Amino acid sequence: MGKETAPARTEPTLLAKVEENSKAVFRFFRQFIVTVLHAAFSPAQFAIQLRDETNQDTFVGPYTFISLSGFAVVKLLRWMIIVGLILLSGIFRGCSMDTPQKIVEPTMASLLVLPSIDELLFIGIPLIAGILALSWLLRATLTKAAPALQPTFVTATCYSIGFQYLLCLPALAVAFWMAFGNAMGTVPEALRLSVLSLVAIVLVAWPAYCFHCLIDRQEISENPRFRTRALHKAMMWVGALLLCCSTLVLALGLAWPLATAEYNAKYDPKPILHAARIDADDKGKLHPSMEIPLSVSNATDESLQFTLDKAEVIDTDGTSYDARITAGKSLAGHIFSLGPRERGWIVLTVADPNRNFHISSREHIAVILRSIGRNGEREPIEATVK
Repeated sequence: MGKETAPARTEPTLLAKVEENSKAVFRFFRQFIVTVLHAAFSPAQFAIQLRDETNQDTFVGPYTFISLSGFAVVKLLRWMIIVGLILLSGIFRGCSMDTPQKIVEPTMASLLVLPSIDELLFIGIPLIAGILALSWLLRATLTKAAPALQPTFVTATCYSIGFQYLLCLPALAVAFWMAFGNAMGTVPEALRLSVLSLVAIVLVAWPAYCFHCLIDRQEISENPRFRTRALHKAMMWVGALLLCCSTLVLALGLAWPLATAEYNAKYDPKPILHAARIDADDKGKLHPSMEIPLSVSNATDESLQFTLDKAEVIDTDGTSYDARITAGKSLAGHIFSLGPRERGWIVLTVADPNRNFHISSREHIAVILRSIGRNGEREPIEATVK
């Protein structure tokens, strides 16, 4: 007998794996698009097909659908809230005398970044839990059946609210453009109110109609909580509308704390320099010159260098006095240096032989130091003295 030949290897090649993965991705996107179209334009037919087990592979699962759409709308809401806070901080920045640090504003490309594990936990789990709780509460309100997460109600809620969250993506873009255009004076007030009202109605009424078509009305009619058929039908519509309003509040409630936390960590315009008095000596006398010892700290992650002969002290009434750094920590030649996050001290000497002045230690003055840039340019950095 001859030697047995070894069986041919059946492991797929690299190209076969790529092709298989590409088909899976294409199949998922096709299922997602088919699910959106059925939920939007033929919800009654969609409900019939969902009850047929042979059509289960045609659509995306309800939890997957609500998770993806919910994450997309929460991320867009976070981006809009952060941009809005940045714009407001720029408006009210004039009230502060401190020179702020430069920030990198969020871009639209940040919306396309894949979610991290933390984001999935902080968004996906609370979102699905909140939607399930609303589904349970609505069923308990409309029927006398034993409280439970009835599968039809859960499926109808996930698909209708997922469709609502997808509607929010273009709706929020239109609302943001209307608000920005109104601030710039390019959008008439009547047009803005009309468009925003129409967007609000569509965001609530269309998903409510989808939910009304997807729920098993036979299961509800067998255990009605309301006696008359007309009242029962009206309460079903009211419940669907309230459900769609509540889910919008839920998405905003998830986006707001995440957006404010990200804004405070990355985009809040914090001062470059902090300054505080070391010796608050106030003798109440007028002097043609005086010394102000200050504790200064660098609040950035970069080294700062300041010239010694160009500084200013600004009194509470806006009066500016020329000053210079006459002593301090880390003086080298004509430069005072502070490393990243470093704290030091300086003595500002204010001198004007032509007038007498007195700066009270009880007043919140401001100082301006001249920073030396990388190319040798002088940049004024202002800090309020605490």
